[in-house]
Amino acid sequence: MQRLEWNTFRTTRQYASLVDGIARMRENTNAADKRSCRYWNNVHISFCPHGNAYFLAWHRGYLY
Repeated sequence: MQRLEWNTFRTTRQYASLVDGIARMRENTNAADKRSCRYWNNVHISFCPHGNAYFLAWHRGYLY
């Protein structure tokens, strides 16, 4: 799949879905729920290997 340029992506249905998904994650305040921003923020704070050789690979997987 080819990555779209930002201004092109913003005109697609996927953009609206992304915005909706982010809004739903922010509304969910349960830090134990994988569908919440708080859960993923805690994963990042607790496990992100800043300063290690595999930081970029870890972060790429985290963002995926």
